[in-house]
Amino acid sequence: MKREVTTPKLVFGYAPLTSSLMLVIRVMLSAVPVATVYLSAWFIDTAIKSRGGDTREMLLALCAMIGLIGTAWALEQSFDLLKDALGLKLSVTLTPDIVEHCSRIKYEYFEHAATYDQLKRIKEDIHEKIQLSYINGLNLLTYMLKIASMFVVLYQQTVVMTLVIGVISLPLLIVAFKGGKRVYDAYEQSTKLFRKADIYRNILSSREHAYERVIFSFGDFINKKWQESFTEARRIDYKVTLQNFVRMKSSSLAVIFFSMSIAFLLAPSVADRSMSPGLYIGLITAVFKLVDVLSWELIVNVKDYSKYRLLVADLNRFYNYDKEIDSLQPLRHDSESRRISFDKVSFKYPSTTGPILKGIDFSLEPGKTYAVVGANGAGKSTLIKLLTGLYDEFEGSVMVGGKSISEMNKDELRAYFGIVHQDFTAYHLTLREQLKLAGVELDENKQSFLQALRDLKMEDWFASLPFGLDTHLGKLEKDGVELSGGLWQKIAILRVLLQNRPIQILDEPTAALDPLVERELYEQFERLSKDKTSILVTHRLAAASIADEILVLEEGAIVEHGTHEELMAEEGIYAGMYNTQRSWYHDIA
Repeated sequence: MKREVTTPKLVFGYAPLTSSLMLVIRVMLSAVPVATVYLSAWFIDTAIKSRGGDTREMLLALCAMIGLIGTAWALEQSFDLLKDALGLKLSVTLTPDIVEHCSRIKYEYFEHAATYDQLKRIKEDIHEKIQLSYINGLNLLTYMLKIASMFVVLYQQTVVMTLVIGVISLPLLIVAFKGGKRVYDAYEQSTKLFRKADIYRNILSSREHAYERVIFSFGDFINKKWQESFTEARRIDYKVTLQNFVRMKSSSLAVIFFSMSIAFLLAPSVADRSMSPGLYIGLITAVFKLVDVLSWELIVNVKDYSKYRLLVADLNRFYNYDKEIDSLQPLRHDSESRRISFDKVSFKYPSTTGPILKGIDFSLEPGKTYAVVGANGAGKSTLIKLLTGLYDEFEGSVMVGGKSISEMNKDELRAYFGIVHQDFTAYHLTLREQLKLAGVELDENKQSFLQALRDLKMEDWFASLPFGLDTHLGKLEKDGVELSGGLWQKIAILRVLLQNRPIQILDEPTAALDPLVERELYEQFERLSKDKTSILVTHRLAAASIADEILVLEEGAIVEHGTHEELMAEEGIYAGMYNTQRSWYHDIA
């Protein structure tokens, strides 16, 4: 079911009391300008009358003005407190909702540049943006009420000029709305550039890039790229802001001219005593305040309203992205390994023109080890993404355990797989927390954990950890333990082994290692995954030779399929790749 949100729905849904009080205060404050006009008139007129006489009425008027000022001040302070309370409330309600929703949307949205930029705009301080959007709406309501009440007062004194000011004000609102659209369009452009700048900034400042940054001395080059992206993004933002400023101030000159005309036109009314001096001064003061509102404050708020309206449109698109079903709590299968089959499967990414996979046809039997090999870009990792349900839009069918994956919910499907991707993440958490990420609960004495450590030859490393399972991995914490690339990979493999899933996949997580170490890791994984279906994805063939069967991909199609010995005997693509790489691992071939 489609979800539609608006700023009022969000703030009244997450913080109803705070939002309601803010609305009431703003409505009360909108009456202050008109009240000020009449109280000022009362005070000035009584002050003139009381010269040398009774000053009690003048003092009463003065007390009323002081009371109004004090009340307005108290309401403003209360509004500021409520504003902060609303921001805090949204940060602990709306922000977690956004984060949770992000965790459920389909993977493909994160790989598409346009939707990724949209996600970035939404995720960046969304609670503050919605808070500001609501305050912006309240400001607009306040300005409209102030303007309406002031127009009523002016209308009672000069009908024609009131109508003229009203008509001239309309172009200002049109300019403001168009300005808001320009601002958001510029924001969309600058988001892409700021994203590039963030990447360069991360290279310049992050710890993981520090070694190569120093060794290869590319700091100046990356800094230049960062400055170019950042400066261009700022230029876009500044240009549209300056254009809007010029347009709005130019349009407001007419309103200022007619406001000055009102002062001259009303002056004779004071002379013939049809208007009191106090009312004249109060009205003129109010008119110039109204001009200030019309010529800048209202226009800025209307412009911001247009900007926030587009943000809410982004938010609506975000809430209606296709979601994964129950993706946060994976199920567990009681049964063992499952048969996998691809039947005439073809696939293209949304952002590409040609197919990545073409007519893929194969079956994997339970309990065997398979290798999927091919050059970079052949489609190996894409094959795994389809198998694990990261993409749903493809031709043909994929079956696991005799059931089409399109008929499974994501929990059911992904509970089959334990997987280490080529771009696995080194989480700077404790070892215990590392394992909890995979749903593994244990302590130091758990036999399966200790056995896995022995099998991966990690028992000495574990014994050296100062706090055992509660040792922080990585150097983010001062007592953290630094890990080599190989150890991070073993941690990722340890998570998969302890999950004990019926199908286990290594998708080139060892690409950064030398071939001999890679071969050893794959052999350990294959040995520890006996009685399960294992899939080893690699473009380096030392590891592939240990598999029961090998699938060779080239340009998105399976071109060879067989054992290592069979493929070598064919002297085809696999044999050619293997012989080319033989010098990397001649002593273990």
